Amino acid sequence: MKYPLKLKNKSPKTQVSIFFLSVIVTLIVITFVTVNIGKVAKDQTYSDNAADASALAAASVMAYAFNYVANANAGESQKNFKDNWEDIKNTYTKHFNHAIYNIWAARYIPQYTTAISQSCGGKCGPTCSTITGAAQDAAKKAAKEAHNFREQINELIDENGFPDDSSSQEDQKGTEEGVLPNAAALQQAELEAVRERVHDDQDGQNDLYQNALYIGYIYNFSNSGISHRLGKINQKRYSTFLQSITPQSIRNGESKTFSWVDGAGRFHTVTAIVNIQAARTYDLETTQMDRDEVNDKLQRAKDLSSDDTDSARQKAEDAAKEYAKASGCCKCCTPCTPDCDGSISGCPDCCQGHEEKGDKLMNESAQKMREAGNDNAIPAWQGISASKPETTNNKDDSEPYIIKHIKDIQHDRRVQAFNIQFHMGSPIKGMRGDIDVPTVYPPVQSSATASFDGGDIEQGRASHDAKLVDF
Repeated sequence: MKYPLKLKNKSPKTQVSIFFLSVIVTLIVITFVTVNIGKVAKDQTYSDNAADASALAAASVMAYAFNYVANANAGESQKNFKDNWEDIKNTYTKHFNHAIYNIWAARYIPQYTTAISQSCGGKCGPTCSTITGAAQDAAKKAAKEAHNFREQINELIDENGFPDDSSSQEDQKGTEEGVLPNAAALQQAELEAVRERVHDDQDGQNDLYQNALYIGYIYNFSNSGISHRLGKINQKRYSTFLQSITPQSIRNGESKTFSWVDGAGRFHTVTAIVNIQAARTYDLETTQMDRDEVNDKLQRAKDLSSDDTDSARQKAEDAAKEYAKASGCCKCCTPCTPDCDGSISGCPDCCQGHEEKGDKLMNESAQKMREAGNDNAIPAWQGISASKPETTNNKDDSEPYIIKHIKDIQHDRRVQAFNIQFHMGSPIKGMRGDIDVPTVYPPVQSSATASFDGGDIEQGRASHDAKLVDF
């Protein structure tokens, strides 16, 4: 009779050993995970600090840039757009007021002149001679007023009034020649000075936008925890890498990465990105007419008044000569003087003919001045006095404008910074103890946004201030 095989019970000691082995392995895994989590958390903290410091530092530079524009526009700086424009406006208004008076005189003196001459009617004698003599004097005055009008317009548009590069702004300000081209050039130069200081793309050394990017990248790497991980060799490489980042070389949104292998053969990499919207687009307050339109109107007014043989001034001067002939006729009557074209009879008709020619010329002179004033000078004045908004992205497209002041820079007033890190951990032994197994920490990344709101460029309120914001 066979009996079934009886299994021996395992030793309680064996069961306990297996249990404790499981516990030890679990503790090792937990310890390893805990250490890794701690290192990842530390890396995350470094990444957070780097992004925050980068965004805040870059936003501080941009705040300074926008405060600079606010002061240049209407703030506390000694010379600013709005104050300059007030000086310009006072000067051009003075010349326009004188010009309008000259228009009035040159237009209405002819009416007075023709009324005087007509009261003579070509009669002989000293009375008629005196009347036509008065008409002659009035015609000369009309010619003088037309000339004065031309001089006032010339003060406004004379191209010699353009400033040269060697003269200072203080010297230029006192120049009353070529007020309007001078004004346009001065305001344009001021705008370009602001543009070059804020965001020029030509010379990053003085360009605040480029310097903001530069500071953002430097602060990003400097606060990323790189330094404490580097040996001497890598420390030198890191210093060289930072020196390669300059205001001239850095570009917006560029991904800059520093990588190294430490003494234990572990690979590390840190990447920084800084993003700032371009600050090239300016909203301007300009005159209703641009400099070319104003110049064309005033040049036409100048030509009509006194610039050629068909001008208002020349017409009035020719009229004065006709009245002089009429006056000479009226004095002698018989025989007629050579002023009466050598005629020896018909003196009254002769005198009246000169009067009528004078009247005709004076009316033509008045018509020229009406066209000079109503159709050209006054519309030009209105075109300068009125305002309109314009947007400019570069020097070329703002060249025609007469700029009153800067309204704003089109910008979101934000800086974004990113920091991304990847690090390998220490190797661990395999199960047999003869193979090193590499460990890799999960990548960490952080982003931060800083604003520089608070100011007002148009009002000259230089109170832009940098602060971190959450989105």
